[in-house]
Amino acid sequence: MRLIITFLIFIGLSCTNFAQEYIFTNRDNNYLRAGAGAYFDLIEVLPGGVKLKKNGEENNWLKVTTEKGKLGYISKNSISTKQTKKDYSSKFANMWTKSKVSQTGLAGAIKGLTGKSNKTTAGDPEKLMKYLANDITTSEMRSFLSEIKKEKSKNIGEFDLSDLDEDIPEYDPSYEEQQVGFGIASRLVNDGVYDNKSLTKYVNLIARSLVNNSKFYDWEFHVIVLDSKVVDGFAVPGGYVFITLGAIKNCSDESELAAIIGHEMGHIIRKHGLQEMTKRTGHIKMDEAFAELDDETGGWDEETSKVESEMDDIITASYEHVVHDRLLSYEIEADQVSAILLAEAGYDPFGLARIQNRLAAQHQKTKDIFDNNYLAPNDLKERCKLTSEFVEDNFTKKNPGSKCVDRFIRMKSKF
Repeated sequence: MRLIITFLIFIGLSCTNFAQEYIFTNRDNNYLRAGAGAYFDLIEVLPGGVKLKKNGEENNWLKVTTEKGKLGYISKNSISTKQTKKDYSSKFANMWTKSKVSQTGLAGAIKGLTGKSNKTTAGDPEKLMKYLANDITTSEMRSFLSEIKKEKSKNIGEFDLSDLDEDIPEYDPSYEEQQVGFGIASRLVNDGVYDNKSLTKYVNLIARSLVNNSKFYDWEFHVIVLDSKVVDGFAVPGGYVFITLGAIKNCSDESELAAIIGHEMGHIIRKHGLQEMTKRTGHIKMDEAFAELDDETGGWDEETSKVESEMDDIITASYEHVVHDRLLSYEIEADQVSAILLAEAGYDPFGLARIQNRLAAQHQKTKDIFDNNYLAPNDLKERCKLTSEFVEDNFTKKNPGSKCVDRFIRMKSKF
């Protein structure tokens, strides 16, 4: 009798496991990766409704097999127990390689993130791909996080992104985030990348640490260091963060550097670039029409190009005056996101106020060190004031979190 009962229990457990064995993708883009982390190589981009066989779990990641037999890991954020039928056709077929995006569209996204009227140049996708290699291992990630945890923080869990009183970002979904981002980033690498593998890995480990304890743990972020003495940092839709060597050298500890990176990640999380592109739809459509005409006629002559450039400058100058308050609101919002990411990761959130105040002081001495050309003279002061108030109101200075001074100094001495 005991053998029969045991056999029936075994059959019941087997049936339960079998019923829970299959799961389905639930996002428009679902990333199948080589390991349990967004820093692992991408195997395939899966559309919604794809059936997967669940083989195991590792933290917030599931080990799965596709119906075609591919093995990999997918985040829990990307799966559901029920299948939703959607027609994606070939929507994502070229999203990783396209780089021809409207010049005005690119400029609009850049303005939404940096406030600069950038005249974009031809992109270099191959050059960009060189700096997107994911060579972070699980052991490196764990070791990096353990250093942050050495300084106990009383700010973890005190305030998270869901506590921010912010509207849902409104933007036109027809702008493919990855396509737009890749197009912009492939142009920005032409500004000159600081090719140092140790430093590149370091800043990318910081980025991964900032979202490790957040709902954005499975988002892919790429941090690229530009070889420039100017203090600057900016971000691009799709997860591309650019920071200058000058900005890194201006930091005194790792929490300050993490604050700059976190600010740029805040722009991406809040989709400011796509919001700005949406608000400039009329300019983008007009630019696309001119681009088509340009292809048909074989290009503009020199005189036409000169007139077009002058008109663009006039329109830009007038437009920036109108959108000034909106661009400033993006910066303030990204500052708040940065402070929260710092605290949740175990970093000292007051590092954001320290680095901002230092840059503001430098800006007063020499106007070339911090390009603030799209903001009124007092805007940086206003941001410093609001940031200080935000961290003072929401976080404690008693055991605020890690600064990782020694690790930062060791890294800084190498470049």
